[in-house]
Amino acid sequence: MRILNIGMYNRHEGQESMRIALEGISSYYEEYSFPERPRQAWEAFATAHGNFDVIFLHVQAPNVIPLATAKLLHSLGVKIYNFTGDVRQPLPKWYIDLAPYVTTLFTNMHDVNTLRSMGFDAHYFQVGYNEHYYNNDVVAAKNVASIVFMGNNYGKTFPLGDFRKDLVATLTRKYRNDFAVYGCGWGGNTQNINNNQTLEGQIYRGCKIAINLSHFNLSRYSSDRLFRILGCEAFCLSHKYLDIDMEFEDGKDLVTWSSLAELVHNIDKYLPLEEERRQIAKQGNITCTTNFTWTVRMNQLKELWEAVALS
Repeated sequence: MRILNIGMYNRHEGQESMRIALEGISSYYEEYSFPERPRQAWEAFATAHGNFDVIFLHVQAPNVIPLATAKLLHSLGVKIYNFTGDVRQPLPKWYIDLAPYVTTLFTNMHDVNTLRSMGFDAHYFQVGYNEHYYNNDVVAAKNVASIVFMGNNYGKTFPLGDFRKDLVATLTRKYRNDFAVYGCGWGGNTQNINNNQTLEGQIYRGCKIAINLSHFNLSRYSSDRLFRILGCEAFCLSHKYLDIDMEFEDGKDLVTWSSLAELVHNIDKYLPLEEERRQIAKQGNITCTTNFTWTVRMNQLKELWEAVALS
């Protein structure tokens, strides 16, 4: 399988695990970034027929992929997979316009079902995480707060934006220096480590409790924050998003919460229980490394392509 990988990633966020996983299923592989090498990316896409069997797109903005070219490649038998790890609600029109010529891969079932209801090909395809930075061999950072949350504050831009702000305010008041938030938009002396994956992994290794809360509550959706936490073998208190139990066992892989009162209760319960936290974190790491690496994900991509190629 000859693969062309075109994405929106840039030099600030390493993609080693994704690249290695794609190369692992490829007989020939090329990669281009629209932000870094736009002209080369366009040319590779436009001339893909005869050079590649599969195009793996990671495009999350309009006016990047020319519909006419996508339509032509589709008619010539080049299989295009358009993957997004993020969520935009309502589903942007350009996704729908591109849908007839690609297989769209979403990290939540809501968008999968939306496109399927229109008669288009869409699949649930959860995000992976970069094992080079998030693993249980990472050296733990020193002097880390016991409880950490990593996420940005975009205000009311996303459905759970206010909930996220309330979470940070509540935990800051109650736990003070035992709680730390990392990301942009929080003000004060908050450290933004969005482009520092090395430090992020070290902090997860050094904390006692890591909190997961995404901006959306959609079926099976979490940002890769969850997999970074579990990949580092940190004890995770995760928001109980819709259908989380399809992939994780509450109390075994992680512990869930639905309200801030329940979150505080769980923090107070588990903070002194070091051995119980360790056992849950260990099992969560096993589940994560078994099911949510990019290697697992790209083998799923290979299976999707082979099912079409052999039909």
